[in-house]
Amino acid sequence: MTIKFYHTPFLGALLSLPENTIVFSEGKQQLFAGALYKNSIALAHGLREKGFQEKDRMVIIVPP
Repeated sequence: MTIKFYHTPFLGALLSLPENTIVFSEGKQQLFAGALYKNSIALAHGLREKGFQEKDRMVIIVPP
């Protein structure tokens, strides 16, 4: 099965940055644009495998 993704403005913004751009930093923890992009795509693949469809929406809540 081929999974097709449409890039959202969020993913497009991540792709426009160099992979080593820090998009989040707290103490010694850093999250880079490239890693966030790859994690976002992996999450999308996982949701598809669980049965989510193209037009389904999900809210993801993370601590500020």
